[in-house]
Amino acid sequence: MANSDITAFSCGGELVVDSRLIAERLGIEHRSFVRTTKKYQPRIEKRFGHLRCEITTVKNSVGAENEAIHYLLTEPQATSLMSFSKNTEEVIECKLDLVEAFEKAKTALKSLTQPTENLAIEAWVLDHPQPWEEHFFPAWRKEAERLTGWKWSWRCMSQFINQAVYDWMPTAVTDRLNEVNPTDISGRRQSKQHQHLTDGADTQVLKDYIRTSYELMIVCGYKSEFLRLIRNRHTKAIQPWLF
Repeated sequence: MANSDITAFSCGGELVVDSRLIAERLGIEHRSFVRTTKKYQPRIEKRFGHLRCEITTVKNSVGAENEAIHYLLTEPQATSLMSFSKNTEEVIECKLDLVEAFEKAKTALKSLTQPTENLAIEAWVLDHPQPWEEHFFPAWRKEAERLTGWKWSWRCMSQFINQAVYDWMPTAVTDRLNEVNPTDISGRRQSKQHQHLTDGADTQVLKDYIRTSYELMIVCGYKSEFLRLIRNRHTKAIQPWLF
């Protein structure tokens, strides 16, 4: 199969693709794909559930900031939208890439989450940190600022990030992360916790936790309400990542 530019990832317990990647693969402007999505949204949601969307802030050519919407589409939603396009060579290849992307994600997720008594912690945690990269997207940071009342900084937000994300990871994982990346006497770590996650755990698990927290943040008016909902979400869910 040809290499795909489309990547599927886990979000709220489901595998999804970013609509911007589909538009890029088709060689069309994303706003055109958004118009098509909105046109058929009622029909798709009736059959395949609510369409997740995210709003991000982007700068135009003169530096002005504008809000832009993109969708996180499940496999049935994405393939349904593709069915409304004519079967050009680009559309056919994009459909094949979608199938390939979801199959790869299913295989990767299964290898990480399949219960086993002998699941090695090495499948999750690295002894040495990987290069740092941003994980908390602008909309997440904006919601964190709104709920906490603080301006974004790692020092101010570290406790909230733990409450929203890291506290809900499997205990064996967090224990190992704290072991390989301990705090010093000032309470700081040499690197960020996510830098010690393997590529698979980072892509399929951590980002799922981040997106799950974001889905709850946007519907909450207060930090206390969010902390209650995130606790309920994770304590009531059946987590397959048990050691």
